[in-house]
Amino acid sequence: MASNGGGNKVTLSGILIKMLLVLLFSICLAGITTVIASTVLGGATIFGTKMVGAAEANMLFMVFLVTFLLAAASMTTTFLKGTNLQSAEKSQKKASEKADERKDRQRELKDRMRAETIEKKEADKEARLQAKDAAREMKDAMAGSDEFQVEEQPTEPEAPPPEEEKPKEADDGLSAPAKKLKAVMSTFLGESLTKSGADVAKMDNFNKFGVNLFLAGACETLGQKNDLDEESSAKVLADSVRTMGFKKSHAAMFAGKYEEYLMQDPRYMQMFQAGRNAMNTYMSDPEGAPRHLESAIGEWNQPKPKEAHSGPVTVLFTDIAGSTAMTQALGDAGAQEVVRAHNRVVRAALTSCNGKEVKHTGDGIMASFGKVSDSVDAAIQMQRETMIHNEQNPALPLHLKIGINAGEPIAEDNDLFGTTVQVSARITDKAQADEIFVSEIVRGICVGKSYQFTNRGGYAMKGLEEDIVLYEVIWREQSAAAE
Repeated sequence: MASNGGGNKVTLSGILIKMLLVLLFSICLAGITTVIASTVLGGATIFGTKMVGAAEANMLFMVFLVTFLLAAASMTTTFLKGTNLQSAEKSQKKASEKADERKDRQRELKDRMRAETIEKKEADKEARLQAKDAAREMKDAMAGSDEFQVEEQPTEPEAPPPEEEKPKEADDGLSAPAKKLKAVMSTFLGESLTKSGADVAKMDNFNKFGVNLFLAGACETLGQKNDLDEESSAKVLADSVRTMGFKKSHAAMFAGKYEEYLMQDPRYMQMFQAGRNAMNTYMSDPEGAPRHLESAIGEWNQPKPKEAHSGPVTVLFTDIAGSTAMTQALGDAGAQEVVRAHNRVVRAALTSCNGKEVKHTGDGIMASFGKVSDSVDAAIQMQRETMIHNEQNPALPLHLKIGINAGEPIAEDNDLFGTTVQVSARITDKAQADEIFVSEIVRGICVGKSYQFTNRGGYAMKGLEEDIVLYEVIWREQSAAAE
């Protein structure tokens, strides 16, 4: 063995091998010595004892044991002389530590690679979610998200500064009357924001979306009063929405789709109707219009409590007659144009007659009134405006069925439920195109007024034991006198 410092450094396994060799050699030496002793001393007399039988066996065992111990002790001392066991153990420990370090490095490398893989997957997932969020722009206004991304004001004007979008958009394909209405909307918005104290720069997206709905109602009323076509009206509205700080593409998208939002939440419709009322006021009293925006924004930010009706409520349903056949005849695009015409006619009547839109049913609208006479007035206006629409748009005919009932429905979550509502909907089903059907209670409350009714007899209603007598409201001026 080579010498190193104070002694030979061997491994633990080397020491064990040496000890095994010492053990085997000692056993062999003790065995040889015992055989020789048996030959020499067998049958001899030692210290007066004859070495035979048990005495001889004991004597040979003692010879074997003593020889084995002496040989083992002597050889162990010789073999392990100068061996540094501690160093061997340290060497073994060091080798073990190095192996552990290699394992740790490999484990750390695997963990890092796994972390990088997970991080990459998370980044990819986030990118996909952001892409989906971008595709769902203008869809989640109530969620408080930033789907309407406000156009940031650049520190330097984007090229070319002298000919930005404004001069090009001044024309924008609008007729001279449409340009005048665009100027009216701009003035209306500016005065409403200024006099109501609303600061666009400090307004969050939720409130800006509410103002956009307000503008949509105002622009629709302005367009209807001045016979502005739908395309021009959308451009005028988009220009007003851009004034609120939205991108051109987002403003155009809102102007083309705002009617879809009105179906999603009653609060949207309330803001829309506030805009309609504000524009009606502005046309006759420009100074009184700003209060509409101020009160509308205040109500927009208030949590909606459950409605509590202390008295009877009149429920009106509209339904587009033959909507399925209409879709087959006009196609989806044509049918959608008819639905939009229906929405304009019905909502205009609700605004004029103090009605409140409860919800859109797809082919019609459910509305409520505090006064029965207001509901009948609204129904008559709807049918007459529908007749005017058909005269002006023979390719897109619209025919309404209207049903009215009064009672005390259950109000919950901005909706109405109960028998009063169900009967009103079923009365609408019994009517035919261009007809207004009312219940006996509605007709009874209107007795003494200038309305004309015709008794249409009893009708069986699902869920009710007795037939219900229904009356048709005569709304055409040339119709026969009342019953």
